Amino acid sequence: MRPGRALRWAVLLCAGLLYAATMSGTIVSSDGHTMFQLTRSLVERGSFDVPSGNAFAGPDGRLYPKAGLGQALLGAPLYWAASRAAGLSPALAHRREAWQKFVLQLLGPLAGALLAWVFLGLLLDRGAAPRRALLGTALLSLATPAWPYAKTYLTEPFTAWLLLAAFAAAWRFRATGEARQALWAGLASGFAVLTKEALALPVLALAGYFLYCMARGPRPARALLAALAPLAACAALLLFYNHARFGSWLESGYGYEQTASAYSTPLHVGLFGLLLSPGKGLLWFAPPLLLLFTAWPAFHRAHRAEAWTALGIVVPSLLLNASFRAWGGDGSWGPRYLQPFVPLLALPVALWIAAPASRAARRVAMALLVAGALVQWGGVSVYYGSYLRETGAYPYTRAFEDPRFLEDVHWVPNYSPIVGHWAMFRRNLGEHLRGEWPRVTLAQGADEAATQRIPLSGGDQARLLHGLDFWFLYPLYVGAAGPQLALAALAMLLAALAAGVAAWRVAAGLERAAAGPGRAP
Repeated sequence: MRPGRALRWAVLLCAGLLYAATMSGTIVSSDGHTMFQLTRSLVERGSFDVPSGNAFAGPDGRLYPKAGLGQALLGAPLYWAASRAAGLSPALAHRREAWQKFVLQLLGPLAGALLAWVFLGLLLDRGAAPRRALLGTALLSLATPAWPYAKTYLTEPFTAWLLLAAFAAAWRFRATGEARQALWAGLASGFAVLTKEALALPVLALAGYFLYCMARGPRPARALLAALAPLAACAALLLFYNHARFGSWLESGYGYEQTASAYSTPLHVGLFGLLLSPGKGLLWFAPPLLLLFTAWPAFHRAHRAEAWTALGIVVPSLLLNASFRAWGGDGSWGPRYLQPFVPLLALPVALWIAAPASRAARRVAMALLVAGALVQWGGVSVYYGSYLRETGAYPYTRAFEDPRFLEDVHWVPNYSPIVGHWAMFRRNLGEHLRGEWPRVTLAQGADEAATQRIPLSGGDQARLLHGLDFWFLYPLYVGAAGPQLALAALAMLLAALAAGVAAWRVAAGLERAAAGPGRAP
């Protein structure tokens, strides 16, 4: 294996194991549960209707999800494998749905690891020294919401990876003119829109960049066809999906949210909320992006076309989401709707700290890495819905349009989830160490009904506020297993650490080889 490829595989393994070790134990978010039901319907019945969730009635009276199809297609093989395994094991069959949800959640860590792979590759392509590229990748993977979202079955891990993969492939196409890169750019772009239709707006900016690359030099027609073929296939599948659900090629199921009335938030309120508010502000939840203001001019000078493309991808979506009635993406960790764009925003920062003259910047980056990882640990260790219930903010009592919706959690610093999650983590960890973890009972028949998002009584849901959101603890809470599963998670964390050390050693070896005999890298 080539050393550069070995470095990327080590990072993929490190990120995947870390994310999997800290993964949630089940799917309880409304969006995640709806997507689980869509995946189930697709595999078991070849249908798009669901029994409940974030769904609307179609012309035939059945409920159809408003979510995109791409994530369910990605999850279908894992769901099928989990179902077959449950059919072979009575223990798994007893809690078939819990097992299926657990296996499906593995897609989140995989998407997060692939995001790290693509990001590292982009930095190496741009000439970053391997160890500095590792630092930049660590900033994205550990110090931004990429980590908390990688443990979920929400769309964000997938859209962040697909959007960056499309950008990276288009950039490589500009450098090489290879039809293979055009194919990857089209496939990633198309699947991103198939996963979340709102990404059609940033994909338009990517398409403009691709056409710019085509016009700047001789490019074979097959490259254009290679990009258009998967894009057209995904578009056709999306139109078919819309028509099958709602009898219209263009009806996505978002209904009111597609109208101008849904974009009623004053722009200055939404922008402040998404970027600076203590409860949702991107710069609080992704501290490394504080360096973007310093790093951007260098990125713009060195890569003008790519810088304008990044702006074309991020800014229109930022403005659109800032005016949306539910701009906060509740309940979620940080500014959920901005998460697909975080890798693009982190790229100029990573390239800036990788510059040879940026030694002081790398010291600052290390400090921001630690600060960002501490911020993310709150979102990793405690489920966001638990914090909302703890504060009394959920169930919601106000409409999204109400200026006082989640007023404390969004705007008051001492109610910030960054503060609140850490307070809950410290309390809950102390209780676990004293053997006082929550004991709950799953509702019987929940697997067959497939309609209960949280199959627990109200009292058990309150007790679970004292839990920690790790997969190896949920069997302990329901009495299905002891704390021994924590040893498996510990083994995964040690393996992730070993992969990280291996990546560092490979990177150091690459730098020594590049420096030549007798010269320090």
